[in-house]
Amino acid sequence: MTFPSIALIAAAIAGPGGWRDNTAGPGGWRDNTAGPGGWRDNTAGPGGWRDNTAGPGGWRDALKHPGPGPATGLPGAPPPPAMQADWDVQHYDISLALDPAGHRLDGDISALVQARVDSPGAFLLHAGEAMIDSLEVGGSAVAWSQALDEVTVPMPAGLEAGEQVTVRVRYHAAGTTDPDPTHLGLHWGDPIFTFSEPEGARDWLVVYDTPTDKATLAWHVTAPSERVVVANGELTAQTVGEGGTTTWDFDFPWPIATYLLTVNAGSFSEGVDGSGPVPVYTWALPGVFSQAQAALADTPAKVATLSGLFGTYPYSLYGNVVVPFSGGMEHTTKTSFGEEIITYGPYAGLVNVHELAHQWWGDWVTCAAWEEIWLNEGFASYSEALWIEATEGQDALWDYVWLDQRDSYLNWIEWEGEFALYDPDYMWGGTVYDKGSFVLHMLRFVLGDEAFFDGLGRYADSHGGDVATTEDLRAAMEAAWGADLSWFFDEWVYRAGDPSYRVGITNTAMEDGTWQVDVHVRQTGDGVWAMPVEWTLYLEGGATLDDLQWIDARTSVVSTCLGEPATGIDFSPDAHLLYRDLEVDLDGFSPAPPVCGTPLDDSAPPVDTAPDTGDGAATPPRSCGCGAAGTPAALLFALLGGLPCLARRRRP
Repeated sequence: MTFPSIALIAAAIAGPGGWRDNTAGPGGWRDNTAGPGGWRDNTAGPGGWRDNTAGPGGWRDALKHPGPGPATGLPGAPPPPAMQADWDVQHYDISLALDPAGHRLDGDISALVQARVDSPGAFLLHAGEAMIDSLEVGGSAVAWSQALDEVTVPMPAGLEAGEQVTVRVRYHAAGTTDPDPTHLGLHWGDPIFTFSEPEGARDWLVVYDTPTDKATLAWHVTAPSERVVVANGELTAQTVGEGGTTTWDFDFPWPIATYLLTVNAGSFSEGVDGSGPVPVYTWALPGVFSQAQAALADTPAKVATLSGLFGTYPYSLYGNVVVPFSGGMEHTTKTSFGEEIITYGPYAGLVNVHELAHQWWGDWVTCAAWEEIWLNEGFASYSEALWIEATEGQDALWDYVWLDQRDSYLNWIEWEGEFALYDPDYMWGGTVYDKGSFVLHMLRFVLGDEAFFDGLGRYADSHGGDVATTEDLRAAMEAAWGADLSWFFDEWVYRAGDPSYRVGITNTAMEDGTWQVDVHVRQTGDGVWAMPVEWTLYLEGGATLDDLQWIDARTSVVSTCLGEPATGIDFSPDAHLLYRDLEVDLDGFSPAPPVCGTPLDDSAPPVDTAPDTGDGAATPPRSCGCGAAGTPAALLFALLGGLPCLARRRRP
């Protein structure tokens, strides 16, 4: 097993001309970034400007699904959805008649379904608050049965795999006048809007309501003629009907999950911007339309930027529909955008990029089950950081993932508890969104930009228009990187919690006038985590030494032979490691045994050791010094316990 990419990226980030070549040390931009008086001194904690920016009730809640929060309980994910063993939905043809005065929706849905096996059994639909009036299979009425929201439809006998049948259902639904989107379904008012994630499509439609079975779609929506109707896909026709109504037809030729279906009908003003890769629309009520246009004006630029990162935008158009709630929902091609976000202002740009990114991650490549929801929300949350990087630079990216997303995650776990990204206890909080983003940030660091974005491209190419799992993502990233990543996904996706560290340095003077500088890294949390870890040593004469090491033991010691002692350490200075707690202890470790020569004082204390906890030897693994300049080494040796330096760079 070899890990060439770690060695390559290590050389790139630390060698002459690398992006870290002038980022630390006297005169570098990080010269005063930490400690009392540094610019970070008042950015967090009580009284700091970020005092209310994270955790439940913080500003990042605007970027999360507006579902029930911790204050009203911690609902678990719905039961794992799956493809029906016998049937695959190919296409929905949906006709809806909206009566806002009478608060009644009448629906007529034809589902084209295909047998997956010979002699398939019954077909399953979901109907929650939607009430079925009649049901036909192949043009003939059938008797169906319903248990709770599951509708069992008898199917013709003797069909062969690949044969198709049309199931037609007529129904009605009452909807709700409550604008709160935590009440899933269709909401009456001006505008009428819908909200279905995770499994609320069944409250206003009769469909197979899971993210797993995606199908193409056609809409035929009849509403009062004074209303503008907006639904997924391309508007193909408007037909004036009887009684002051108009029918709006939309074609959606791409596979879509049912939770992403949307219909809106309001007295909207409409704007379109054709300056980007695809036409970008805005729909909003007249009273907020100008604000919406201003807040969303850079959407074409966002489409272009994300297309450059993720590949061509998957659809032929994009739009935002401003509706009366706070937050956003990534309904495919027609995002529902909270009016409160538009009118309040500061966070509209990040909500916009988050929901837009879902068009790739969540809509085009959809999580195969709710256990995999981090594949949707973690990706969209990291896209916020990528947009900040593209527009404000790499330093702003580091600050965002560290000061905003990490802080939000750590605050959220006090409310939602600690659990893994995969199969989360709560789908709409800091773990899924903020930790999910940081995990992708760390994966990018491990792989390097070229392999990371190549892996995203492979992932999208293999699963676009379909569903995907964490293992599909891992396979794509491994193919791009050329090595196994099970260690990373096992730790950061399938395992709960995060590491904590106690870090220190010791200096031992040698008889020849040189110094042995030891960096001590002790993992103090539950269990041991393996990751490449960066740090910067500050030397007595004002120079700095950057290091990148593979740390995978309870206690590790890295010894380096230098011409001067070290006076301080900046551990993981560039926000590439998610940790819970960090203690920098410059006085609490004993020097390691000499490897740089004969100590000036041969009575130097022995190496600091930790009790054997069952997850590693009591004697700390050692890395001998690579010298002041240092050389990259293969990660294989690190995995075997040798812990060579992966990259080391001294700057005057």
